[in-house]
Amino acid sequence: ARVDADFIVLAQHRDDQAETLLLRLLRGTGLRGLAAMSPSRALPGTRARLLRPLLAMSRAEIETYARLRGLEWVEDESNVDTLRQRNFLRHEVFPLIERQFPAVRATVARTAAHLAEARELLDEMACGDLERCGGGTAVDIPVLHRLGEARAKNVLRHWCETRGIEALSAARTAELLRQLKESRADARFSFAVPGWTFLRYREKLYLRRASETLERNLREVWDGGNALPMLSLGGVLKFKPEEGRGLSVAKLRAGRVTVRLRQGGERLRLDTRRPRRTLKNLFQERGIAPWRRACLPLIFCGDELVSVPGIGDACEFRATPAEAGLIVTWEPFE
Repeated sequence: ARVDADFIVLAQHRDDQAETLLLRLLRGTGLRGLAAMSPSRALPGTRARLLRPLLAMSRAEIETYARLRGLEWVEDESNVDTLRQRNFLRHEVFPLIERQFPAVRATVARTAAHLAEARELLDEMACGDLERCGGGTAVDIPVLHRLGEARAKNVLRHWCETRGIEALSAARTAELLRQLKESRADARFSFAVPGWTFLRYREKLYLRRASETLERNLREVWDGGNALPMLSLGGVLKFKPEEGRGLSVAKLRAGRVTVRLRQGGERLRLDTRRPRRTLKNLFQERGIAPWRRACLPLIFCGDELVSVPGIGDACEFRATPAEAGLIVTWEPFE
């Protein structure tokens, strides 16, 4: 659900934290899950933060406070249903353990805090390792393998988190690494996770969002503004005015400027001393991955291809030193 708020405050307490850790432990959750609930975290896809200010307090302490001040609260009827796993732990397991270990809830919650610190250390290590692997846009596969399996898994999980992807299970992460190691470097590689696909090109690993098929006959008319959002392509074309650089404004005004997708066979002349070259050749030369070529916007003036972001401008349409120009760039939303 969409939330128009800066903060969302939850009433989860220390007993909830202990139950969460034990429940996840019984499910075989990894370290990130065993760190249980954090006191504060960002809510993905919103500007809000989730706050849990009562995690250091027990349920008994909160109830005592409420009774002393005459406060009333609503008890969810489902909380007594011991067929639910959490309720079974709360009403059956913890009372049994407390006979021998009275402070078990506080102790388990404290363990969750220690695990949270360990998770922070792993996150810091992952940040450094991800930088060594390329910084986040793509991961250098040979460097990833040299980290060792444990650190490589840590990097992949962290990379997914930074891209807003649901955490990969330990089994899926291990399988991804196995397939990367065992497949040929020049073979086509694809590894799907919910909403995303891992792809390989020239020994680099990329993440691509799963999306609907692009409209190949897309044609957007540029209105002369500094930005042209292209939601279907997941980005915005920027047109930055700069004298003597980029595309000639005067030459663009001579025709209708449109933005289209690649159809195949397009050619671009970047150097007056050389013939036009195919986009396929230019893309290969620049190391642009095949799946990115399909959704890269091409700028036309009339029926003439005049600019391809990341490749360059047609020499016939470049601004002269004293002429008003436009530098065209493509900025993906993510």
